[in-house]
Parts: sequence; C-alpha cells; structure tokens
Amino acid sequence: MPASDLIKIKAYPVPAGPDGKIGTKWQNSGVNASIMINKDAKHPEAIFLYYNYLLDNLANPAAGSEYEYGFAKGYDWDIIDGQPTSDKEKIKDFSNEFPFLTGPALIQDLYMKTLVKLANGEKPETPYEKQMAEFRKPENWYAGKVVMSQIDVRKQNYFTGAATPTMVSKWNLLRQSEMETFNKIIYGNLPIDAFDQFVANWKSNGGDQITQEVNDWFKSVSAK
Repeated sequence: MPASDLIKIKAYPVPAGPDGKIGTKWQNSGVNASIMINKDAKHPEAIFLYYNYLLDNLANPAAGSEYEYGFAKGYDWDIIDGQPTSDKEKIKDFSNEFPFLTGPALIQDLYMKTLVKLANGEKPETPYEKQMAEFRKPENWYAGKVVMSQIDVRKQNYFTGAATPTMVSKWNLLRQSEMETFNKIIYGNLPIDAFDQFVANWKSNGGDQITQEVNDWFKSVSAK
C-alpha cells in the first residue's frame, strides 16, 4: 500500500456546539474491575501488600532499581547494541503480557502528566518517562495532551444502579441506533444534520423515559 494511502489518526479537541458549550460523554465510575476477598482468608491484607509493592516498585521505578528498565529482561526490555530498550520492534520475543494478579500497576495521574510532558517537547528524565518516550508513539503523547487540555469538559456518568425497566426493554435498540447513526455520519453516508433527527428519535423511543428513571434513581440514593 502506498504511504499516501495509509490512514492517519490524530486526536483533536472536542469542538464547541452552536451555543458555545463543550462536553463529551465519559464512562461510568473509574472502577473497571473488582477483587473479592474470602471472608475466611487467613491473611486478607496480603492483596494490599502485593499491590502496594507493585505501585512502589513498578509503577514509577527508581533509577538503578531492579525494575528501572521494565519488569523482565528479554521480555518487555532488553539490552540491544549495548543500550537498554523497551522498543518492541527491536526485542525478538517482546512480551509485556505478564500474569499480574491485579493487572500491571499504573498511576493514571503520572501516565497522563508524562504524555503531556513529552508532547511539550520536554526531555524524559525518570526511568518511567524514558519508557513512555520509547514505548508510546508521539501520536499518543499529543492525544494525552489534548485530553488533559479539556479535562473539565468530560461529563461523568454517575449512574451505577441496576438497569431501569425501560433500559431492559429499549437500551440495546437505542445503543444500536446510536452506533449506526454515528458511523454513517463519520463515513459520510449521512449528513451531520442527521444527528438532530437521531436525538429526536432517541428521546421518543425510550431515551426520555430512561433519563427520568436514572434521575429518579440518583435522587433516591442522594437522599440517603
């Protein structure tokens, strides 16, 4: 495929609407996994000791430490031409899929701030920053900067309850309609104005009722 035919992906700031307001839908709460500890466990505190170790030693390793360049030599880092590297294109059997009990340790705040630092052209200094500079592409750096530049426009979804009655009967159809409409608009198969008709249909086909049910749920839990 000629280089000119390659698809290039770039992050852009969320645009303002006709009334000048900016907003973007965000996911539910930041919790995407849970760990259950048996009430009869002899040492339930072990999981906290384990994860604290990961955070203290792997999430932001110190220079000269065991994990300065990564988790395991020959896997997620190696010495190539006399220099340590995390470049998966250079490491023959590269792998960073290690079976961590809780997943790899990640400090979200540090991750995003490092992307912004790199996007600003600042020199990576810590082992973690150097890993990010080599492992993440410049497109990732700038995407992180775009996200952080509009951190206040994210609209958090605080609904964490069970599916409401109308969600049970209508949500899948509403989601399907949303994805189909958005894809068609993105690919030019529908005009941008089709979004307004989608919104009207979404609201009349159960969206307004779901919104009311979710708001009622929020009021009920907020009053406790």
